[in-house]
Amino acid sequence: MDSNYIEQAVLATLIQNPECYHEHSNKLCKQAFYNASHQLIFEAIVDRILEDDCDLVTVTQYLRNKNYIPSRMETSMVAQIGSMTIGYNNLGNYIEHLDRQTSRSKLCDLHSKISDMLSQDSEPSDIINEIESFSETYYKESDVSDGVAAATESFLNEIQTKDSKEKFFTGFAEVDRVLGGIDRSDLVIVAGVTSMGKTSFVLNAAHNMILSGKAVGIFSLEMTSPQLISRMCASDAKVELNKIRYKDFSERELGRLKESAKKITDSKLYIDSKASSLSQVAAKINKWVKVNKVEIVVIDYLQLVRGSKSGSREQEVASVVRHLKNIAKQHNIAIVALSQLSRKVDAREGNKTPQLGDLRESGEIEQAADTVIFLYRPDYYDIDKATEYIHETQVIVAKGRNSGTGKGNVMFIPKLTKFCDEIALS
Repeated sequence: MDSNYIEQAVLATLIQNPECYHEHSNKLCKQAFYNASHQLIFEAIVDRILEDDCDLVTVTQYLRNKNYIPSRMETSMVAQIGSMTIGYNNLGNYIEHLDRQTSRSKLCDLHSKISDMLSQDSEPSDIINEIESFSETYYKESDVSDGVAAATESFLNEIQTKDSKEKFFTGFAEVDRVLGGIDRSDLVIVAGVTSMGKTSFVLNAAHNMILSGKAVGIFSLEMTSPQLISRMCASDAKVELNKIRYKDFSERELGRLKESAKKITDSKLYIDSKASSLSQVAAKINKWVKVNKVEIVVIDYLQLVRGSKSGSREQEVASVVRHLKNIAKQHNIAIVALSQLSRKVDAREGNKTPQLGDLRESGEIEQAADTVIFLYRPDYYDIDKATEYIHETQVIVAKGRNSGTGKGNVMFIPKLTKFCDEIALS
């Protein structure tokens, strides 16, 4: 059947039976019409339907007032559409035809884009990511609402479940008390100045999560996979990292290291130390989620992820942050990204407790993140109070979209690269 006729038939049915629009609105949009004039007429019809004043006269008048199309076209095309006699029962079939037409058009656009990328010698990972992004969004675009009934049911289930499986806990009592757990689709930023222990903190939290059965993916952009595993085993087995580095451990310590390594091997931990661009990170996350059912992703660290080079460094970081938040929402996972702080913190006189304005290179980090956590050790700036073995560390939740703000304390043991609750030291 002629597509032009079908488009006009849909428009005629909407004019003659405005009430049917709401029944099919989830599949009807301007892009469903190939003919540009039909797109304009559809916009006019929807506007009039929403104002509860839709008929041939009001639609024509709306177009004339907006000067969307020439008068000659109004008198011919709109009149022709208005005079059509269409069976209401056929509307569903016509809309399905438009839906298939729209899908083919989108696939043609994707084909052209991929062809251009191939001719420009784009990275294979970028091309694969483009295809996977199209696949992810294709099935969601028809959902014009977020599903109020489903969201309400999810809310009721959550508040009636004492131990929600949808949250992720760091394993540190005071931190989890403040956060109330990390939610799916959250972007969490963990920030601190250099040598404050950011990597150790998130690795310890990730280790706690995998031991609880969670599937965790880690992008290690500074360390190799063996180096990362070495730190996790040292922390868990309570063996000094230098002893591992120089192979100066006892048989008993070796036994503990082997036990820790086995626990990690048997867990759902996945590591990538090669991805460096945003497209590579996105492609690997997509694979982890689909194949390995990864639920939470750690990125060490944010400023090492390469984004678009079209603007300044601040704009590049902003783009990376926004994309990471979208990825978290798209896959319904949590993403924890480490971030550096500006050097002005160390130069600041008096109180050096981190503030949101200290986030390095982009205010967009604060805006896009659901949670911003700062690590702060007072003795870092007071050598007289510092100890060689144990450092009390403040975990400051400076922004908590779902939790509010607050502060918890943990203890840091640098030689073991280990964070723990104070009670665990005994």
